[in-house]
Amino acid sequence: MTHVVPAEQASSSVTLGPPVSVLVVDDDAKTAGVLAKLLHFDGFRAEVLVDGAAVIQRLARGPLPDFLVFDVSLTHDDIATVQRIRARHPSLAIIFVTAHPQQVEALARGSVADCRIVTKPIHYPALVSLLRAA
Repeated sequence: MTHVVPAEQASSSVTLGPPVSVLVVDDDAKTAGVLAKLLHFDGFRAEVLVDGAAVIQRLARGPLPDFLVFDVSLTHDDIATVQRIRARHPSLAIIFVTAHPQQVEALARGSVADCRIVTKPIHYPALVSLLRAA
């Protein structure tokens, strides 16, 4: 099942326990770095990668993160990367960040079921809510 969270929608919740690990994937290193810093500040363990090949290698090396937050632009490379990730790690929780939620939702129905979608501009509290809801 795919869940789309509009950019303006958010709810907050607090959970205790070990930090949730998040692998942030965005071809814009500066944006990914800012998001990772915010996540660290809020108690998450965040790591940043900027391309699909690095993501595939990192996931193969392990350990798997609790979440993959993937800024997907619907290029052929992004789609192929997502399909490879899902084929190799079917239980990995994926949150797509996109300005094109309808197209990503169609991709999710086709090959990446049970993902979450956060629209751009990212509403940070909505993203945190998804990460804490797990």
